[in-house]
Amino acid sequence: SHRTYTAGFLKEGEPLQEWKSPGYVRRYTLLAVCRNKRWLVRNRLQAGDEVELVLPGLKVVKTAVASIWHRDEKVQVAHPNNVVSIEFTPAQKPVEGALLRKKV
Repeated sequence: SHRTYTAGFLKEGEPLQEWKSPGYVRRYTLLAVCRNKRWLVRNRLQAGDEVELVLPGLKVVKTAVASIWHRDEKVQVAHPNNVVSIEFTPAQKPVEGALLRKKV
């Protein structure tokens, strides 16, 4: 949940919720998911982006997008629902089920 838990309902006069932020707190944006050694893009992805690769088992590797290939053509930007190949710096091989995320 985006709000912290409170026991204020047990005490009279205590607030029922603690509001540090009125909205949903998001720390990362999911960019892509690895399927069959290719990446299914979920949110806009751009060459040069500094990203984190989350491998199965929750190992996190910091890397950068060196280049993006869509339909055998090098592109600067990948849009949602594109299926692309990505080259990383430092080099990382695609791992089934891995996630690509970026800090907000």
